[in-house]
Amino acid sequence: MDITTALIFVTIGLILLLVEVFLMPGTAISGIVGLICLVVGIIIGYNVSATYGTVILVLTLLISGGLSVKLLRAETWDKLTIKDNITSKSGPGDSLLEVGDKGKSITRLNPGGNARIKDEYLEVTARNNYIDSGVKIKVVKIEGRRVFVEPLT
Repeated sequence: MDITTALIFVTIGLILLLVEVFLMPGTAISGIVGLICLVVGIIIGYNVSATYGTVILVLTLLISGGLSVKLLRAETWDKLTIKDNITSKSGPGDSLLEVGDKGKSITRLNPGGNARIKDEYLEVTARNNYIDSGVKIKVVKIEGRRVFVEPLT
């Protein structure tokens, strides 16, 4: 075996460790195989000569340490995370919905479903019975974000 084989094993090991961190975290398969490749590469380097083995070991430690420091910084993970926050609210919290408002069921209220009341599409709950879609309804109770409706009679 020669130095090229040792460098190939070390490179494959480092790539597999990066795969473990970024693509398949928690599986440990690629991490374990990556560590084995690193050790095999270092052993092959020492079999070629003690100087090559030491150089490969030091370079592997420096690269692994540098990657660890880079990964532990918050800025690295900020680039990989989703930063969008959900700011909308469901139900009548933002609307001017009041008891007695009239609308129409969009879906079957079984007992929950969607309705259009005062040009707003809301999730509502039928108070007593199931209500088919397309039926005219009125708001009979608002409890927090829950809107209870009944069919118009």
